[in-house]
Amino acid sequence: MDRRGRHLWRNPLGRHPEIASHAHWVEPLLVGRIEFREATSGSLRHPAWKGIRSDVLPEQVRAPAP
Repeated sequence: MDRRGRHLWRNPLGRHPEIASHAHWVEPLLVGRIEFREATSGSLRHPAWKGIRSDVLPEQVRAPAP
């Protein structure tokens, strides 16, 4: 919990990569649609934002397999 008593969401990666050492993790509330060329280990190649998905809950989203 933070100092205001709110529950903080945990790092979805399960580890703290150096690049995200100072990241502030928040609870996901929205789901977006993204098209990409390829999923690599930990990133997407040529991602393009396509909009909000109101038909999907954040709990239903899974990372693409590399």
